[in-house]
Amino acid sequence: MSALKDIIVLDLSRGKAGAVASMFLADNGARVIRVSDDSRTNIFEISKNENFYETEFAFFNRGKELLKIDVSKELKFIESLLASADVVLDDCEPSERLSGLNICNIAKNFPHLIHCSITPYGNKSHLKNNAGIPNLVKARAGIYDRMPGFREGSIFVVHPVVEVGAGLLSAIGITSALFKREQTKHGSRVHTSLYAAALFYTPAVVSERVKGYPNNSPVGGAPFYSVFECSDNNWIQLACIHEGFIDMAAAVMEIAHILLEERFGNGLSPVSEEAKLELFTIVKEKMKTKPSTEWSEIFNSADIPFALVQTSKSAIHNEQLIHNNMIIEIEDPILGLIKQPGIPLNLSDSPGMVNPFRYVTKEELLISFPFNRVVYEPVKLNTVAEMPLLGVKVTDITNVIAGPAAGRLLADLGASVVKVEPPYGDLSRPINVPFFHALNSNKKGISINAKDDRGNYVVRNIISQSDVLIANLRPGVLDRLGLSSEELRKLNPKIIDSHISAFGTSGPFSHRPGLDPLAQAWLGLQTAQGGSPQRPSFIGQLAPTDYT
Repeated sequence: MSALKDIIVLDLSRGKAGAVASMFLADNGARVIRVSDDSRTNIFEISKNENFYETEFAFFNRGKELLKIDVSKELKFIESLLASADVVLDDCEPSERLSGLNICNIAKNFPHLIHCSITPYGNKSHLKNNAGIPNLVKARAGIYDRMPGFREGSIFVVHPVVEVGAGLLSAIGITSALFKREQTKHGSRVHTSLYAAALFYTPAVVSERVKGYPNNSPVGGAPFYSVFECSDNNWIQLACIHEGFIDMAAAVMEIAHILLEERFGNGLSPVSEEAKLELFTIVKEKMKTKPSTEWSEIFNSADIPFALVQTSKSAIHNEQLIHNNMIIEIEDPILGLIKQPGIPLNLSDSPGMVNPFRYVTKEELLISFPFNRVVYEPVKLNTVAEMPLLGVKVTDITNVIAGPAAGRLLADLGASVVKVEPPYGDLSRPINVPFFHALNSNKKGISINAKDDRGNYVVRNIISQSDVLIANLRPGVLDRLGLSSEELRKLNPKIIDSHISAFGTSGPFSHRPGLDPLAQAWLGLQTAQGGSPQRPSFIGQLAPTDYT
């Protein structure tokens, strides 16, 4: 049974962020009715002559019932849907009325509802009533200013990080509020914004003791953490995040003797920008001596993090994606049989399912919709104002960005999060950059050597008292520590163990070390940002696949 079976969502949003949020809910079993208001511009207004917009439309609206209606003339009908729904989603500006529907009164009139609002800039600033144009949000948040490019000045970012981010934040907020409603029998307001999503992807921490982000170039940030052209004009991304990977990469590239020079700082921390550039040039010239196929075999055999830069079109044929069922075929009502991404979230006991969207009419809903359904009889409790995950205990065994970001979001929603680090700390701790401090705030911390018998006992004890474990280690690492899913369930049968991996837990890539820029490269994000198949652009600080 899908996790959100019997949950009904009324999606009144117009833009991509709302579509992303309700897509995640639909993928996991919710019944989503997406309303297209005839009197407002929205994502439904697509050109049937441009196949890209058609396929994007089919993807973001999959699994939903699409209702085209004039809301201003059908307020009573919309209100009758709200009376029996569980969730309503909108993306109005704070002072906006939705064709006569007073958004601010929804929670008052329907206290059982989870009402999620995605505003452009939040509810309070002088920007609050500005239009929610994603590219302007990215510009105001400094995303263009921080993106390195092949020319001077601010650089446009092609990827929809603020829309996807706001959609993810909304889906997380909605499901947390649904969890809380099981206990309080009362609805909640969930607020986020495109601007909040922009700041989530580019967290700012300012202090004299915190380093700024390193100066990245459009091909990367470090000599062994960049994208390089090979002799066959294809490009390979290296992602050697620590000295162990760097030493091995230098060895197989036959330049290990270079790293003995003090000014190169073991390849990880050159003493100056000049030394960094010199080492980068050495690696760059070395990469041009062999074709990408040969380098791929060498790096794969040596367990070095690398990826071949591809396009989104070629990524459809990626063997690891196919193995993970991340490319599926679906019968679309407009386009016929199409390929699109599969379920990005695998819940072992309540798997999701992808269905095509379908258009529905008011008359059809009058027959199929469960009007007068008693959702909850709301009661007023002191707990109504409490955070939705208050009382939930989380063990966070993560490092760098993807795992810590998940733990931070749970902590922000009220969970008690304990971050477990090895004696040498999270991989990003020594770098002392803003994202480390931003993504690990609101947590308690403990340093343990889990490979030691006593340390392993302590870790097992912490996990046994937790409701949730989140980890982003390579597949098999927890198993070797005696912390496999089977062992965890012996410690705590009710634990939810969540794992973020680079490529999945099985398949041809699963054994490989993986980081954000590798996913960027394999799936065509760098090619799209560079604007040309011959010149990919490393999407550095945004780390879009990590944060997502």
